[in-house]
Order: sequence, then C-alpha cells, then structure tokens
Amino acid sequence: MADWIWDLEPCEGDEDFDYTPYFQKLTELDFASADDYQRDLDDEKWLELDG
Repeated sequence: MADWIWDLEPCEGDEDFDYTPYFQKLTELDFASADDYQRDLDDEKWLELDG
C-alpha cells in the first residue's frame, strides 16, 4: 500500500528498501501496522489463494 500511496521507487540491487518510515506514517493515518502486514503475509489462508 505504501508503494501505491507514495509511488515509491525502491533502489535496485541487493540491498533491502527500508519501508519503516512509511509504515509508521500509515499507522498514524489509521492503516494497519507493519506487524499487521507481516501477520497477513504469514497467514496460511492467503497462501491457499496462490495455488
């Protein structure tokens, strides 16, 4: 979602892009937190949709 709102362009290459400031801002705007996002990524119900 942060990518869609701010049109982020993560740097190319091997280093990871730090989304932390964007997750903090989204939380301030009453969107889900980074922890909620990670829980959703790890939730097996979403993995069932991929197959």
